[in-house]
Amino acid sequence: MRFLRAAAVTLLALAVACCGLTLYVGERLTHPSRVPIATSPAAWGLAYRNVSFPARIDHTPLSGWWIPAAAARGTIVLASGYAENRLTPPVPALAVAAALHAARYNVLMFDFRASGRSGGTLVTVGGLEQRDVEGAAAFAGQRSSVPVGVLGWSMGASTALLAAEHDPAIAAVVADSPFAALTTYLRGYLPIWTHLPAFPFTPLFFWLVPPIIGVNPQEADPLSAMASLASRPVLLIAGTADHTIPPTNAERLAAADPTAQIWLVAGAGHIRAYHTDPAAYMRHVLALFARMP
Repeated sequence: MRFLRAAAVTLLALAVACCGLTLYVGERLTHPSRVPIATSPAAWGLAYRNVSFPARIDHTPLSGWWIPAAAARGTIVLASGYAENRLTPPVPALAVAAALHAARYNVLMFDFRASGRSGGTLVTVGGLEQRDVEGAAAFAGQRSSVPVGVLGWSMGASTALLAAEHDPAIAAVVADSPFAALTTYLRGYLPIWTHLPAFPFTPLFFWLVPPIIGVNPQEADPLSAMASLASRPVLLIAGTADHTIPPTNAERLAAADPTAQIWLVAGAGHIRAYHTDPAAYMRHVLALFARMP
């Protein structure tokens, strides 16, 4: 009996420790440290304005840069990755913005909630962030009457697809390194982010964290959004050497919408397609946005 009691106490202590560690890591992942903004479009010779606007629904205040183009043919919203700001390292977002501006597109760069200079404290990897993209697209539409497209990376890529499902004013989407469905992705790849073994921590994460933050990861499901985007231009970009969000995610998204284009970049890692061939990257992006009505 004494042995059984000791074993039970030990198992209980381990269970409590695992739950505590899961909650600690979940807190860190959903409340990451902000990355400071170290430069501005002026470094690329771009005239810009500091702007602010609300997210849709909950009106979280968002901060960004508006980069107007003369005789603009469209406006492109740039959407960053998880735990990054509007500069989106390792992607040189300002270089992309400069190329878009040279092609006569207005550019709106902004910080998602809980990042950069925007308000909010909670990161949900798409569940709430789709409201931010919708707010950015609405603001862009108010600044200019030209069509609005979105170019997103990683979390921003998937979030752009989610926002476009709900906002028909988003005329086109370029999604670079998107996940297909957050729940499915996390069940397989959460250890990359937690640095903890899949068992028991991945099941514990799903059991404990979503109810505490009040957001269901199933709400971030770009795969289910693809059918509603069939009438709009969509380009999916993925690197064949991406081990963070494997290219099978983009392939699944493309299979869900036969009208979507997919560009698999040989040897590119996670959001590294631009680095592999900047000229080809911009050719693909500009060709897609040229199809906006």
